[in-house]
Amino acid sequence: MPLNDYIQGLDIENPIDLFTVFNPFVSNFPTTSFCNFGAVSYRGVQYLPIACKVQWMPKDGESAIQTKLSVSDISGTVGTLIDNYGILGAKLTAIRTYSPFLDNQPAADPLAYRSFELRINQYSGAFKREFEFDLVPSETLDRKGGRRYLRRCTWQLSDDRCQAPTNVNYDLNGQPCLPSQRACRKDLTQCQQYHGHIRRFGGFPGVQWRNSR
Repeated sequence: MPLNDYIQGLDIENPIDLFTVFNPFVSNFPTTSFCNFGAVSYRGVQYLPIACKVQWMPKDGESAIQTKLSVSDISGTVGTLIDNYGILGAKLTAIRTYSPFLDNQPAADPLAYRSFELRINQYSGAFKREFEFDLVPSETLDRKGGRRYLRRCTWQLSDDRCQAPTNVNYDLNGQPCLPSQRACRKDLTQCQQYHGHIRRFGGFPGVQWRNSR
């Protein structure tokens, strides 16, 4: 049965989300696949049973700037991956399908799925507890000086991650202004104005905030 026909049926089940993480920028990074449904196989790939939940993005351009993936780390699988190899900037392929289409099922269909190509931009969490990842669609990442970055910063002006000086005030046009008119466009140019550099720009994969173990 074609995927669209199944989705429009009356007896549709909850979808199954399948995730594969790979970091082409880290040598020997072990490709890791996991699933919110249990130990399954789809399109010849074996998925580990790891409890996870994703907030899916709308398909409307810039408003789809990021989504979140929460992953249980009771087994320590995810925490070990982070500690040994690093995970910021890693590629995450997300596949959504349904149980009748899984391998070894009567209606198995390797074409009955929808996929999303994402990148891990930030994360927080604790080893053997839970991690939460901020995911961005690959097409929202640009390059500057060899570094990949989001078009818009994800921090709030002068919060504990931005740390822009509170005695420096610019409006959205980049002009000096009164404190009551202070704002930030959340782009690289205005980050440079507030800091004198872009090292604190909240769109580089590599800027992270993480709880201790």
